[in-house]
Amino acid sequence: MRLTKLQNMLKEVDALFLSKPENIFYFSSFFSTSFMYLLIPREGTPFAVVSQLEFEEANNTVKGFSIIQAKKLEDFEKAFSKLQKDLKIKKLGFEEDFLTVNIKEKLEKNSKDTDFVHASPIIKKLRSIKSSSEIETIRKAAKIADEGVKKAIEIINPGVREYEVAAEAEYRMKKLGSSGASFETIVASGHRSAFPHASCSDRKLENGDLVIIDLGARYKNYCSDISRTHTVGSPNSKQEKLYQTVLDAQQKAIEIIRPGVKAKKIDEIARRLIKRGGYGDYFVHSFGHGIGIEVHEHPPISPNNKDAIEEGMVFTAEPGVYIPGFGGCRIEDMILVRENGYEVLTNSPRSLH
Repeated sequence: MRLTKLQNMLKEVDALFLSKPENIFYFSSFFSTSFMYLLIPREGTPFAVVSQLEFEEANNTVKGFSIIQAKKLEDFEKAFSKLQKDLKIKKLGFEEDFLTVNIKEKLEKNSKDTDFVHASPIIKKLRSIKSSSEIETIRKAAKIADEGVKKAIEIINPGVREYEVAAEAEYRMKKLGSSGASFETIVASGHRSAFPHASCSDRKLENGDLVIIDLGARYKNYCSDISRTHTVGSPNSKQEKLYQTVLDAQQKAIEIIRPGVKAKKIDEIARRLIKRGGYGDYFVHSFGHGIGIEVHEHPPISPNNKDAIEEGMVFTAEPGVYIPGFGGCRIEDMILVRENGYEVLTNSPRSLH
């Protein structure tokens, strides 16, 4: 079905060259850990060129492709050169946001009469609309992340180090079926909570700290992503005001989500409320991002995205405020766009303490 949709969209190219592992997985159900590529013609059988190390596994997993084994590095080039000639490829689509200069130069060397066409928008469009089976897998990943963040909040106490919080959360997610974290877990406390991508350190939590926890579980090669902000001990009035502002911004923006609403409008709602609260200069990223096989994918929910959201899209809702010297707050949930509205996929408690 995916291959058919893709081939029907290849109006301006004779074939598509894919080497990004996530795109390969999307179309072939095989996640390569070494170099591999797909060559998908506009019509007819597509080809998967696989290293000798992964050939047997791919041969047992990949359906609908003619599989070619590459025993040596030069075999990848030879296979492409032969296929290019056999398929009479004059216009080749490629992933301009992924393909390395080195690989592109090798492709050009072996196909001097071929024009190269940017094709990433086609792939992003297809991947942004999730199938029912993808949604169920993402739903499971989201539930695992919910449990991970609950575990993290359980152990937020004075004297506990940031990386200990992350370790306990990741262990909990692994026990529930996660194959690993979607990205490097963030536990940022005290002044470090004002660093949006602070990761973890050996800093010990202290009474009065704001703590941002941002984590995700990878389940069957699909990602989840959730953030919660908590205090060590009781929050003060400034922390409460900050938290309530961010929470209100998130909830009001989520309320307008439905097919046809422009992505920039969702961001605008949250940004306006945060500015009204006095924190406009400290909301330094977009409202959200698509999520699926990758933790960051299409669509961006940002001021620059004028496209309308569509049923089947899954993206995050994560407004944040980061005040140097004081601390930060981010509340993040995963949203599924439904036919007449939305569904929140992450549901661990949203409370400051």
